[in-house]
Amino acid sequence: MMNTGGIRKLATAALTATLALPAMWGTTAGAEGASGGTTLGGQRAARVDVGDSHACAVADDGEVYCWGYNWAGQGGNGTTTDFDRPERVDALPAPGRAQAVAAGGDTTCALLVDGAVTCWGSDSDGQLGNGAPVGNVLSPPAPVTLPSPGKAVQISVGYNFACAVLTDGKVTCWGSDSNGQLGNGAPSADVVAPPAPVTLPSPGTAVSVSAGYSHACALLTDGKVTCWGAYSNGQLGNGAASADVITPPSPITLPSPGTAIAISAGDFHTCAVLAGGDVTCWGSGLSGALGNGSSGIVDVPPAPVSLPGGAAAVGVSAGPFVSCALLAAGDISCWGNGGHHMLGTGSLVNAMTPSPVVTLPGGREASAVAVGSHSVCAAVGAGISCWGDDRYGEAGVGEANGDNTLPSDPIDLPGVNPGAEIVAFTSGTCSRQSGGKVRCWGIDDDGQRGLGTSDAEAHDAPSGTAVTLPGVNSASSIDAGNEHVCAIQTDGSLACWGLDQMGQVGNGAGSSAAVLAPEAIALPSPGTAVDIGLGYAFSCAVLTGGAVTCWGDDSDGQLGNGGATGVVHAPPSPVTLPSPGTASKITAGRAFACAVLTDGKVTCWGDDGWGQLGNGSPSADVTAPPAPITLPSPGTATDVDAGRETACALLTDGHVACWGRRSSEQIGGSGSSVTTPVLVDLPSPGTALGISVGESHVCALLTNWHVACWGGGFDGTLGTGARIDQAPPATPVSLPGVGTAIGVSAGFNHTCALLTSGDATCWGLDEYGQLGNGGVDGDAVHEPSTLLNMQYRPSWVPDFSPLAPARLLDTRAGQQTIDGLFAGGGQRAAGSTLALTVAGRGSVAGTAQAALLNVTAVSPVGTGWVTVYPCGAAQPTASNLNVVAGVNVANVVVSQLGTDGQVCIFTSVATHLVVDVGGTAPLASAYSARVPQRFMETRVGAQFTTVDGQFQGAGQLAGGTITELQVTGRGTPAVPADAAAVVLNVTAVTSPSNGWVTVFPCGATQPTASNLNFVPGRSVANSVLVGVGTAGKVCVYNSSATHLIVDVVGVLEATAHSFIATPVRLLETRNGAQFTTFDHLFEGGGQIAAGQTVELNVGARVSGNNGVTFVWLNITSLQSSAGGYVIVHSCDVARPTASNLNFPAGTTVANAVVAELSDDGTVCIYTSATTHLVVDIGGIVIDGYAPLF
Repeated sequence: MMNTGGIRKLATAALTATLALPAMWGTTAGAEGASGGTTLGGQRAARVDVGDSHACAVADDGEVYCWGYNWAGQGGNGTTTDFDRPERVDALPAPGRAQAVAAGGDTTCALLVDGAVTCWGSDSDGQLGNGAPVGNVLSPPAPVTLPSPGKAVQISVGYNFACAVLTDGKVTCWGSDSNGQLGNGAPSADVVAPPAPVTLPSPGTAVSVSAGYSHACALLTDGKVTCWGAYSNGQLGNGAASADVITPPSPITLPSPGTAIAISAGDFHTCAVLAGGDVTCWGSGLSGALGNGSSGIVDVPPAPVSLPGGAAAVGVSAGPFVSCALLAAGDISCWGNGGHHMLGTGSLVNAMTPSPVVTLPGGREASAVAVGSHSVCAAVGAGISCWGDDRYGEAGVGEANGDNTLPSDPIDLPGVNPGAEIVAFTSGTCSRQSGGKVRCWGIDDDGQRGLGTSDAEAHDAPSGTAVTLPGVNSASSIDAGNEHVCAIQTDGSLACWGLDQMGQVGNGAGSSAAVLAPEAIALPSPGTAVDIGLGYAFSCAVLTGGAVTCWGDDSDGQLGNGGATGVVHAPPSPVTLPSPGTASKITAGRAFACAVLTDGKVTCWGDDGWGQLGNGSPSADVTAPPAPITLPSPGTATDVDAGRETACALLTDGHVACWGRRSSEQIGGSGSSVTTPVLVDLPSPGTALGISVGESHVCALLTNWHVACWGGGFDGTLGTGARIDQAPPATPVSLPGVGTAIGVSAGFNHTCALLTSGDATCWGLDEYGQLGNGGVDGDAVHEPSTLLNMQYRPSWVPDFSPLAPARLLDTRAGQQTIDGLFAGGGQRAAGSTLALTVAGRGSVAGTAQAALLNVTAVSPVGTGWVTVYPCGAAQPTASNLNVVAGVNVANVVVSQLGTDGQVCIFTSVATHLVVDVGGTAPLASAYSARVPQRFMETRVGAQFTTVDGQFQGAGQLAGGTITELQVTGRGTPAVPADAAAVVLNVTAVTSPSNGWVTVFPCGATQPTASNLNFVPGRSVANSVLVGVGTAGKVCVYNSSATHLIVDVVGVLEATAHSFIATPVRLLETRNGAQFTTFDHLFEGGGQIAAGQTVELNVGARVSGNNGVTFVWLNITSLQSSAGGYVIVHSCDVARPTASNLNFPAGTTVANAVVAELSDDGTVCIYTSATTHLVVDIGGIVIDGYAPLF
């Protein structure tokens, strides 16, 4: 029944635990701090860390959560009470969200998203850095005052001191200096505020620092390591020393290859991950902490340890007497002291060499590991798993009970992820968060809340505990029937729970007992689903591939199997659908079902007593899907939803048609039933994005993001303040808070809306607490007035949200788009401009301020260009694509959205256009989209100008030229001085010979990667994402003579989780000494054959699998044997039909691609024709929340 809660379903012994967090940053953590591992010369901020007997993590909403020992207020919640579950830290200072956390001893520090640092807990030695020891600080105070430039990129907390890497690569340390661990050359009394930076050996800058018990180590920008402070156990690694080392000495000598990518300082030993993936540890070997088989002291870095299976490591964490390595495959191996089961293997025996890999819950992979004094935590999948001592609740499982032995199943962490979908059903409500968690409230007499219990109580607020789904435990879609609920998980599997008196749960049990917790449902081949629809006592699913199966009550033929067969307790073989034989959407009413076929037609079957099958002739039950019904023009639909005996379809033009029972004005017109679909009048703007049909009322999410409901209003379900029925057109509901919604769900006698802010609000009958407002009054709430106390709502929005690619425009005949809009329409005429709606389509939020689009010109009739810009702004002179006759050309465009969430696309020459959306930037994010502004133009002429007259008219650039292009301080508004990165559109024009362009931050070494490849006589453009370098400049190198045009289309502010890296090559298929990748993997091998797919390892190579979810790649095709195309996609999903790169035979063509990584950190690259491929990485996205470049 009732589908919509978000667009489409706009309906829309060691103790161990796994805390439900999004993927964590960071590969390493010290025994008392987060040392931040590094890859590709860049820093990583840790999002999970373990101190002496407490642990903390940063959730994907920027909030910090801590648990465990809290005597000094290190938990940050204003108390000194220990807590055995994650508790949110009190409000952080502005801007109010963190990007990293470091826990050490009894102190915690957070690195805020603007680079500021705040510390709380014990201040016994000035380690809070606030200028004067004040005892214990129980909540996050104002940030410390860091030396110039005043911001940090990485932090680490030791036993009673702290260190930070500043944005210029310098290091400052404060707190106790009893052993020279502050590195300032003059051990003295405590240093109570961050002093001037220490003097590091050449090159004088660091990418990370790690603070141990009384020593610290820095990983320098050249990969060398220097350590200072206490030397009592050889932990500095520089040979026999007679006294503490009070300033950073010359780098230590590491085993081959002599450089490191990560470091971690423990209590009395230090470990490093070498550039080749080996691990070496030095210092005290007590209990086997060095992993070399000995317990003695080793005062220089020895030969690497033997990791299980010869695996390579990407991170390491050193504790007092335990070390753990994060392996490239996502495994963890630990060695050293086995007390408290800290090795994670179930053994209490010391391990003198690396133990077999830890068995993580659900076979998941880890992306970070942090070793504390008594426990270990790892970022595992979307959560955190902890094991070891739990005397103070540091495992976070809700009971402080000593040791357990192995990592356990996940537990939930509140405070993360916005609402993504909401469904209202009979006396209950469920929501799905963007991170895949499901929570339910209201009635629970048959286990509808899915928590393993049932009672007759009213549960009047969203549960603090999420439903535990079998398997991956992450939902991508939910629906609810009368008193049962189902969730499709991210791997396509199905789980259901609740009332099962007619087999509607589908577990095959054949009993009428309620199912109190989610159970896995076995679907027919291929075993996975893409959509579900739940009715009164039956359920239906659209399988991957488009087949439909239904189970449960079949008394009216609603299962569609050709005969009323009674009760079916498990999903049977699929039904036979009319041509084309496959479906995209499914919905179920009381005793009938409807499906949207893949051609947009609608068919309905089951009970037809009120004309709800829409075939014009109510009759006996229809027990198999019949021929499609006749919908009003345009005759096709993108969605359908069913209530009790009424159904409505969302047509491809945005209008709504309804049919069936007309008991309470839910259709309009006259009579008790309407047997064929009729259009329903909607309030302005007259079109909808989503629909939801309840017991006797209907709601629509309008294209202006408002909600309107009509039909039965006795219980206040219409939200207008009146308890009367209302015929369409309805009066829009006055929603609280932001006033706009992304989803609405109509239930039996209440309604809920999911707001654009991530909040939810409900109205109608509240006898079981289904409104979720914390009170049960047994009466109706006639209009929405209260925002639900949804603990998991975020306090901030993502900086960038990558999306699964969705087609928004295809002008070619017979092609489909995500919602049927902007499909067909024919070739665009020369000189024409198309206003394309982006907001609200393909999972793009209605409030998005920018979108990442892949724009392709198909079969252009001549030479010309395409310009994309926000509607409402003046058309810029900049171009995004340059085309020649007959050649398909694609380019990634990051465009600001203009009037009504639209982009305008100008074509100078007749051509077909295809547009796919791949990501968005929301309002109030750190990414600022710009109307394209020209910052460089080398051509000469009055028409060839830049925004301010600078960098214009220089003439054709000679080959080998590097242009230092000033970016900051230019444009309207000016690019800010602290901008972290810019998105550029770079175009090579009228080049006399073949060549390439490389764009990189000035001050960095010029990389071998290219951003643009050009040929004589053609103008070639590409999008480039580049960090802003020295003095606010980016450097542009051209290998051969050419004119260059550079337009700025976006700016990433420094308040984002920014990490600037030089682009590197990940794939190079050409053979030859000059054709290499940065790590010599995936190089050579020759052309990729037509029809072949390369599975390219990205995550472990660029970040150690540290929560990287999306990557910005530059894909180049060279020397192709024939014309063809390239498709880039996550290896976890089927290959889509949309191409990312189109190439003619024998040419060199490049395009930027934002690609999702698989769970294994890979992307799949398919080529339709034999060609060489080159892949360079320009940036990564951690958690989907912050672009790191």
